[in-house]
Amino acid sequence: MPDIKILIAEDDPSSAHLLASLVERWGGTPVVVNSGAEAWDTLTQHPDIRIALIDWMMPGLKGPELCERIRRCITDRYIYLLLVTSRSDEADVVAGMEAGADDYVCKPLNANLLRVRLDAGLRIVKLNEEYVLEQERLRRQEQIVSETLAAKEHLIASMPGFFVSIDMRDRITAWNPAAEHFFGVPAARTLGQSLFKLGITWDWTVLCAAIAEAVDKRCPVEISELQFTTRSAQERIAELRLAPLLTPDRLVKGVVIIGEDITDNKVLSRQLANAQRMESLGQIASGVAHEVTVPMQYIEDNTQFVRSAFADCADLINAYRKVIRELENRGEFSETVDAARVLEKECDLEYLMTEVPLAIEQMKTSVERVTGVVRALREFAHPGSRERSDIDVNQALTNALTVTRNEWKKVADLVTEFSSSLRHISGFAAELNLVFLSLIMNAVHAVAAQVGKSQSFRGMIRITTREFEEGVEIRISDNGPGIPSTVRHKIFDEFSAIRAPGSGVDSGLKVVHDVVAQLHGGDIKVHSEAGRGTEFIIRLPFVANRTRARNYTEPGLNIQ
Repeated sequence: MPDIKILIAEDDPSSAHLLASLVERWGGTPVVVNSGAEAWDTLTQHPDIRIALIDWMMPGLKGPELCERIRRCITDRYIYLLLVTSRSDEADVVAGMEAGADDYVCKPLNANLLRVRLDAGLRIVKLNEEYVLEQERLRRQEQIVSETLAAKEHLIASMPGFFVSIDMRDRITAWNPAAEHFFGVPAARTLGQSLFKLGITWDWTVLCAAIAEAVDKRCPVEISELQFTTRSAQERIAELRLAPLLTPDRLVKGVVIIGEDITDNKVLSRQLANAQRMESLGQIASGVAHEVTVPMQYIEDNTQFVRSAFADCADLINAYRKVIRELENRGEFSETVDAARVLEKECDLEYLMTEVPLAIEQMKTSVERVTGVVRALREFAHPGSRERSDIDVNQALTNALTVTRNEWKKVADLVTEFSSSLRHISGFAAELNLVFLSLIMNAVHAVAAQVGKSQSFRGMIRITTREFEEGVEIRISDNGPGIPSTVRHKIFDEFSAIRAPGSGVDSGLKVVHDVVAQLHGGDIKVHSEAGRGTEFIIRLPFVANRTRARNYTEPGLNIQ
């Protein structure tokens, strides 16, 4: 028997001495007490005592009572309880065992039998300790597994993109919150369901081919772009990565699909490309404008010179004609006067005196128009600093109308009502130029479609500006066919193919919306009615103080 403390609770000194000597002989360490109460105190104060020899009959707290208390109150360790009794009746034995004793020995003591009982108790104690350690190990492993699963679930839940896993029967086994938002379907309605029966609108042929490739090759597969339609009928673009779930022996038990909505990234990339292209075109246009400006300045100066010179020549010619009339009246130099009259008739002097000043005025007007177009083109294409600056909205609209004049003059009459007291706003000139150009061309496309349907139709584009309490309001309206109600709510979507015949609506309005609402903190509203036309109302604050976009689609348009 290894060195182990054994409690001996015995009120008879000779019996206690005998038990202690036997325990010492067998290699144990006896701890002797002579009452049940003292035995209880010793057990509570010495947790290393794991075996107890307890006399049945002791003063105060008897053996069975002590056993019952130990079993009820000491739960942090197991103590092997061996009753020592002179009672051998079956009823007494049952009572002692039911009180919590593990075994018993009868008096007078049989040393060999006692030794066997103690060895059995020692084995039970060791087995219990091993069991407790194993339970603790399993508890720690379970905690580690639980923490790992929780970390995994937290990681999956916190992923910015959607996470979906399916088994080999296409049944969904994981569906994170991003997937709920992405597809508009809660996880509770997906787990255990077939992925192919959720009503997701995207190219299933491409996805199934990618799943088959991931399973067949046991390697990840990427889908760089996959178009899909949300439950709100928005066209979006997703990027997907598929990976097989493998068992330790590399059998495929499912597939993980990880994806994210890259629509906004695609928008930014396209806008960046457009911005770079516009910048290049702007530099070219600025260079062309400069090259045109110099010769036009010469033409303008020479036209002014010719105008002034012809006025002087006209005065001189009139003086000469007066002299000729005087000579004709006097009858002097008749041959010379007749020759002058013939030359005057041949060159049609009256016509020249009338038409040349008109031609010079037309030249001057044309030069002024070309100069104005070049100036507008230069300001429109190269507005200057990329920082916020003061913007004259009236002038910006005028420039946009000037550079698009060749488009709208063919199909529409233009009416402008610009407030003369309009204050400047703080903003980005290049971006606002793009907004005004897009909306004007949108109106042109709308009325052009209507003109194509009826040769007697003449389009009208009306542009007005006014101030309100916080900023400037711009209204751009047309009398085109209007925006169909089926697409009116989607006109600011980036990837919605919503150009209906004659609607004049294209995806450039997404950029318009972002520039107005996000970049300048303004609002953009759309009034449209089928067959009546469309009106865009833009409100720009003097100083941007909002970044949340607000857009409206409202009926009830009345275009005069």
